[in-house]
Amino acid sequence: MESWSTGIGRPPFGTLIPLDTVNEDSNPKRVTRDNPELKPQFSNSYDFALAYYFKSQGSVSAGVFRKEITDYIYSDNTGIIEAGPDNGFDGQYVGYAFTTQRNRGSATIEGLELSYQQQLVFLPSWARGFGLNANTTVLRTEGNYGAATTITANKLANFIPRAANFGLGYR
Repeated sequence: MESWSTGIGRPPFGTLIPLDTVNEDSNPKRVTRDNPELKPQFSNSYDFALAYYFKSQGSVSAGVFRKEITDYIYSDNTGIIEAGPDNGFDGQYVGYAFTTQRNRGSATIEGLELSYQQQLVFLPSWARGFGLNANTTVLRTEGNYGAATTITANKLANFIPRAANFGLGYR
């Protein structure tokens, strides 16, 4: 099974530096504040894979995995910035949407990955260097951010429920 990253571990370094980003082009206009208090995410990960290697320089493999994440980092759309000098922005950005990242709850990611590779050694000698590869991944995700907020069935942000690729190479 090829390596796959869930983003488990430390938050991205850039989010740990206190910084406000203002997007005047969005509707509604938005202020995003980085959160230097983010904690690392932790995961219990379970992986199982089988592979079969062809004598003619190829392989087929199938794998399943499950990641159980705690202290999940999610994007929190906290509402609209109110008027007043103590609104957290010295009275600026009234009416703008406010977003930040927080640790909260848990997430589960389950998936299946299928892969195929074949060197085309049966071709004429000038073309034997060509090879094919293909793989696909299917994900099922679920997040529980506490307080009756559960995101299920392929709904975690930044996860694509189905992905596939195909390639032709030469060596």
